[in-house]
Amino acid sequence: MKQDVASEVRNKDYIGFVVESSEAVSHPALQIIKRSDIEGIMKGYQSLQNGKVKIIYDISPYSSLDRIMNSVDSFSFVGLILDVISVFHEIKYNTVLPIDTIVLNTYNIFVDQKKCKVKLLLLPVKSQASIRERELYEKKVIYTLSTLMYQSRHIMDTHCRALYDDCQSEKLLLDDLYNNMQTGKYGEHYVRYNAANNHLMATLEPFQKTEIRINIFKEKTVIGKSRIGTDARIDRQGVSRRHCEIIYKDGKFYLQDLGSTNGTAVNNVRLFAGQYVPLKMNDVIDISDVRYKLVLY
Repeated sequence: MKQDVASEVRNKDYIGFVVESSEAVSHPALQIIKRSDIEGIMKGYQSLQNGKVKIIYDISPYSSLDRIMNSVDSFSFVGLILDVISVFHEIKYNTVLPIDTIVLNTYNIFVDQKKCKVKLLLLPVKSQASIRERELYEKKVIYTLSTLMYQSRHIMDTHCRALYDDCQSEKLLLDDLYNNMQTGKYGEHYVRYNAANNHLMATLEPFQKTEIRINIFKEKTVIGKSRIGTDARIDRQGVSRRHCEIIYKDGKFYLQDLGSTNGTAVNNVRLFAGQYVPLKMNDVIDISDVRYKLVLY
């Protein structure tokens, strides 16, 4: 936490951060907290205390991960750690929230146990951190997660150990862990924890093991290379930033190319930009040079 601009007060039900100077407050970040725009960030409330801005978080509905980690099974524990990585990955590529404004230590990771989702605290202050300082903060995040794993009873679980070993590597940052998660290196948690609020409806199974599986949970799934504005990211040179989208409507799935450079094809028939094509079980879909098979549930 940025001790120079804010101080923390807490009890068993609430955590508050008093920002010493109103000029230090990031108002876009404050709006995100108040509106709860990002699922992994806990909703907070603003008040004034002696002319200073105070952010209050009600933690009473949640449990801290460090207290419950040995009472959940290994699968759930690893999934929650991966959920932290997912939230940080989203924040990292958000133009409003620098990742060093997340308040992270072993006792400030909270869990919504009904949804199997983590909730993190955001300190809405302006950040002047350099690229190097943010990289060091990433390493601090990874160190915090590795500490939790080492202290848990799950450390000998195969997937927990693989994730822990990667966190111990000084070469890997959050992007590397996130990409490893999507390839299934740490188990099938990506499916389970993204499906917490949505029913898994379909999957694009890659023909090549090196490519990520794409899971369809909602009515519109945008696929592309961009980290922003897509629901599933394929990090390949030939894939456009927003390449195509899969739409679920009236009980059927449709595929639309979004004007991609290298094209989208269904069963070897290339789509033109804007064209909707109905899909059926086992259809072969080419997104640039990445080939998938559609599996319906």
